[in-house]
Amino acid sequence: MNEAPLIRPDALVFGIGNSGRADDGLGWSFLDRLAELGRFQGRVEYRYQLQVEDAALVAEAEQVVFVDAYRGDLPGGFHWRPCEPSADFQFSTHALPPRA
Repeated sequence: MNEAPLIRPDALVFGIGNSGRADDGLGWSFLDRLAELGRFQGRVEYRYQLQVEDAALVAEAEQVVFVDAYRGDLPGGFHWRPCEPSADFQFSTHALPPRA
């Protein structure tokens, strides 16, 4: 789905990335741009990667948006999709997807 729905003004937005470790830093750049526009009043969180502790923030928010990079071609330049809870559980300190 490439048509992004409206982001609520009180949403929680996670920007994920790290330009210093060969990641592109897209998530952080997105949050910087939100700040430049000066219209978003919600909460923003800069992350190198998601942490288990972030679940507490997610649980309190009405809407959560995760912004991260993707390797590959995306029609229109981005992909927007709902994040559904995962039925399975895996633990790794190297990867924690939003649905976990």
